[in-house]
Amino acid sequence: MAIDGKVPRTKEVLQAVMSMMTEAGFNVKLEIMEGATFVTKRSAGDYDIAFSNVFYNNGSPWRHMITHWLSDSCNTQLENPEITSLLTEARQTIDRSKQDELLKQAFTLMMEDGGRMCYFINLDTINAYSNKLSGVKLYNDTIIDLSRVMKN
Repeated sequence: MAIDGKVPRTKEVLQAVMSMMTEAGFNVKLEIMEGATFVTKRSAGDYDIAFSNVFYNNGSPWRHMITHWLSDSCNTQLENPEITSLLTEARQTIDRSKQDELLKQAFTLMMEDGGRMCYFINLDTINAYSNKLSGVKLYNDTIIDLSRVMKN
């Protein structure tokens, strides 16, 4: 299942993934829905595989993974105390190198454990800048406010 329109070209991306999964022997049905229905189904654990997205141009995607694993926001009911311990320690440190190492260990264990949440695609956001304009306001969530743009 996936959210309609939240990720650019959602349907095309998921059709490619579905094709690869079918080729590997899985029976896959693609269901794209609006956001509220998706969240309700995900929170109830009413799905086999869910495709969601995270846009983190303003910080680390690690934060998202730590939060969702520790809260089990997708209602997977999977538990692994070793992964929880690594993520908890990573969340509490401000040493980025140490955090990266702890998270790599946790993600390796997640994949070996069947992975309740796995990141498998990265869609980059590209912004262009020009010194010929002023008044462009950029927000960390990839929104651009052009309501007060002026030519310099």
